[in-house]
Amino acid sequence: MCSDVVVRELRDADLPAVAVLLRTEWPDVDWEHRFARQWRNAPTVAGARPPRGFVHADRDAIRGFFGSIPIPYQVDGRAGLACIATALCVHPAARGHGVATALVAAFDTQRADAKVNSTPNAASAPLFARAGYASIDPAAGRHLLAHAEQPFGVLRKAWRAHKRGMVQSLLQVAPRAPEPALTCARLDAATAELDTLWQTHRGTHPTTLWRDRTTLQWLLFADPRCTVIGCRDGTGALRGYGACREERGELRQIDLFPACDDDVSFALGLASASLAAGRGIATVRLLSVSAPAARALQSHGFEPADDDLTIQVRGIDSHHAWLTRIDGDRWL
Repeated sequence: MCSDVVVRELRDADLPAVAVLLRTEWPDVDWEHRFARQWRNAPTVAGARPPRGFVHADRDAIRGFFGSIPIPYQVDGRAGLACIATALCVHPAARGHGVATALVAAFDTQRADAKVNSTPNAASAPLFARAGYASIDPAAGRHLLAHAEQPFGVLRKAWRAHKRGMVQSLLQVAPRAPEPALTCARLDAATAELDTLWQTHRGTHPTTLWRDRTTLQWLLFADPRCTVIGCRDGTGALRGYGACREERGELRQIDLFPACDDDVSFALGLASASLAAGRGIATVRLLSVSAPAARALQSHGFEPADDDLTIQVRGIDSHHAWLTRIDGDRWL
């Protein structure tokens, strides 16, 4: 029974044994490097020292583990803390005795404004559902798009447009003042302008990851696999950014902020296509965009697509949240 299973907080001395346990399930992961990324290099949240995870030990041998990554978050417009679930693993010899259920229950006792399971699978999703977590689709009410073409066709056109340095607004929306040309280029460092962008637009997404430069340095800029593209207006001011990473032979947009600016979403979609073309990658998969941005991108060869991003949450109102592929442990 779950009530008979003893779990405790993770200790530093447990880490070598935890890595051995995790390799039984994920042998190709460099767990020591991952532990450093998700804990040692993480930004702190003032006044919060949540556990990094929980273990079940049998005769001093680690037989179960469930990690928790504390991450700065904005919940209902307030600065707060989210705990991200990661790497639920039970040794085969200990399965069937309620160990996973006990580990999920321990994770749920943490004091946090929000809790997120971004990688639910057939084994863990029912456990979180029974604990009261809601499954949400971050793309609900929006449009997922991808582009795949051989030869590159439209991607080459996007590449040439991007090389000219200017991406004009092509959105068919309500009449407004003419949109200045937008310029997209790689951001090589997390600078103070990202703090300005966050403070300017955080009110448009009441519940979302805390995207100041410290958090983005940790999640995006410190990852050599990730390319961050900035979008600037005619004055040179940063209007938004998108982050891309190659996964499974595709170029995937893993973050986008703000998500409410259709011109920025469109420009960064084309910039992502140009990046893929320059790297010889045939398929580009974007995060969800609004209907006007989707129409503009579809006129440039993007098509509706599916995604595998389902997230289980507690403490998050999905109607006012903006969640992407860096909300959780997918970025690791």
